[in-house]
Amino acid sequence: MKRITALILVLVLLISSASFAAISPTDAGQELKEMGFIKGDANGDLQPEKVLTREEALVTILRLQGAESKVATKMHTFSDVPKDHWAAKRIAYGYEAGIVNGVGENKFGLAQKVTKQAYLTMLLRVLGYDGADTYDKAFELAAGLKIYASPEDGDSVAKATDLTGEAQFVKRGEAFVMMYNALNTKLVGSNQTLLESLKSVKNSANVPKASDYARAYTTATLPNFTEKADKVVVTEDSVSFVDARGKEITVAKNPQKVVGLYPSHNILWHQAGGELIARVSTKYSEKRMPDAFKDVEIIAESTKPDSISLEKLVVLKPDLVVLGIGMGKQVAFADTIDNLDIQTIVIDNETLADYLKWVKVIANINGKPELYDDALANVLAPIQEILLKVPAQNNPKALMMQVNKKGTLVAYRSGTTAAGLMKDLKAINVGDVLSDEAYDKTKGVDKVTLSFEAVLQDQPDLILLKHSSKNKDARGFVAKQFADNAVWNAYEAVKNDAIYDLPPNFYHYKPMKNYKEAYEYMAKILYPEIFGEQSKTYE
Repeated sequence: MKRITALILVLVLLISSASFAAISPTDAGQELKEMGFIKGDANGDLQPEKVLTREEALVTILRLQGAESKVATKMHTFSDVPKDHWAAKRIAYGYEAGIVNGVGENKFGLAQKVTKQAYLTMLLRVLGYDGADTYDKAFELAAGLKIYASPEDGDSVAKATDLTGEAQFVKRGEAFVMMYNALNTKLVGSNQTLLESLKSVKNSANVPKASDYARAYTTATLPNFTEKADKVVVTEDSVSFVDARGKEITVAKNPQKVVGLYPSHNILWHQAGGELIARVSTKYSEKRMPDAFKDVEIIAESTKPDSISLEKLVVLKPDLVVLGIGMGKQVAFADTIDNLDIQTIVIDNETLADYLKWVKVIANINGKPELYDDALANVLAPIQEILLKVPAQNNPKALMMQVNKKGTLVAYRSGTTAAGLMKDLKAINVGDVLSDEAYDKTKGVDKVTLSFEAVLQDQPDLILLKHSSKNKDARGFVAKQFADNAVWNAYEAVKNDAIYDLPPNFYHYKPMKNYKEAYEYMAKILYPEIFGEQSKTYE
């Protein structure tokens, strides 16, 4: 509906200057397209001769109501509409709002052609004609309101009994004329037409203004994401900081020979202006590796210390070796390399604050301090704008769980990168109440064994599926894996299909320069009424 307010006066003038039945399907379609009510195919063709299906018809009606992005309180129960169907949520809302009913036997009539009588009934319900006999009187009411007239008979109205065969179904062009006429029809009990009522609809699909609700943050109470970066000391010749070992490090600027032993930190090193002479490679890291590092010498196919040759490192004579926590016990290995008089740093990059700190460190080490300024402007600032819109009340409860083919059940607590975003956005993480002393804190991954029974009494509103790119269809995978699990199927989030597939590039791997997109994606899941609706799957 974004275009409605910008062009509303244009359409008012166009409609008010035309008689209802006079406009052709082509002209009506063009006007509606310019307003954003309808869309064409990939080539812009409005396909006026194509017959609408019931779900396509409902979408056009919801657009007239400014309700295409609205969400039902519960998922529909129609047996013929899969929960992951593109129109499932729209059908749920349309049914809940009383705009559309099924065709009987608990079926919506998915992919069935929509009849003129059914389409007019939906239009009339939007206008406020919601009586029990609206369907039976659809043609009579539409005639009186001059919404529908047979093009062949001028102002006369085709009766339901006159429509047989394909003539009973609505072509897109016919729907355009009905929609166009309905826009200039007064709502029941109001002096406003449907079009005039849209003037008061808020921009961005009914997104509330900041003044409409209590917010979780003010500019004074926003998290201090630069606290760690502010402790980095930069001089003319060096950069001093504390690394992941808690060790105070001073690195001379512009090292000429740097070796990277941790794939994701190699990407970070590149984004902050660094170069490498050698690196490690892993099975799943190469597709994410910057092109500039593709031809860099690979000295090991693993991050594990026992796979990395100290002799090769000595021969390379690096000025600096970059390692990380979380893979292959590299912390102790860093101390071993230090004993060879080769300087090391160990990076911990779990949060946005960590990311900003290390961008400042690496950018200044490599003589490119402007890259840190870019991160503040293009990553941090937009995130702060997002957080300032987060509500202080009615925050959802969410369970972030791992999806893997081993069948392992793991929940992520707020100490992880992905769940940390959820915490910043004031969601209640169900995983935080779970206790598991078995996880290895040295890996830097704050995850715990998940028992569905353990959170049954404090159920999540949303379930977020975190996984690697190996699991292409995480939603389908869990649906199949837990199909017979009674506890899983007892969750309201499962019943309502409030299950979201998280993009690996944002939540399995470190988002780094994509932190803004990661926060925005999560915000849409948690607060669709504020940030807009997020699809349950990712491209």
